[in-house]
Parts: sequence; C-alpha cells; structure tokens
Amino acid sequence: MGMTLDFIKRYCNRRIYENGYELYKKNKVLSYYDRFNKDLGLEYMGAVVEGSKGAYYDVTGIYRESDDILYDYTCTCDAYESYQGICKHCV
Repeated sequence: MGMTLDFIKRYCNRRIYENGYELYKKNKVLSYYDRFNKDLGLEYMGAVVEGSKGAYYDVTGIYRESDDILYDYTCTCDAYESYQGICKHCV
C-alpha cells in the first residue's frame, strides 16, 4: 500500500500537516533516503529538513507495511518532544 498524504494526516493535526507541507513546497527537504527491507516488510526513511527559523533537523521514520502503520519516527527539533504525534518536519 505505501504511505500516502492521507496516511500521514493520521499522525498529526491539521495545523502541523499544513506547516509541514509548506516546508516541503518551499524545498526545505534538503536530503532524503528511502530503503525497503523486503524480509522484514519495513520501509526506512530519513531526511534533513530546514526549519522555518533556518535550523536543520534530522528526521527518521519506519513504516511497517503489514500493519499499515508508522512504526517509529524521530526528529531532532524541540517540538518533537512536546507534541503528540509527528512534528511538521516529519510531514
């Protein structure tokens, strides 16, 4: 199935999604990788994202295809620790 925009919206509120999508549209995703482990059914993703104040953040995520869930995710921004769900850099 894979991750879609609707899938990502399940993990954050509307404001976070819109702010994150704006970062994407402004080409703030500076690098990105995506690897799939067929044996485990896991998709590993990572990126470096420039935040709205010019700082750079490392973002990672693991998508588990069999359950159609975001198994794990991280971001090095301060907001990651304070919000429930993903931050705008993970969008």
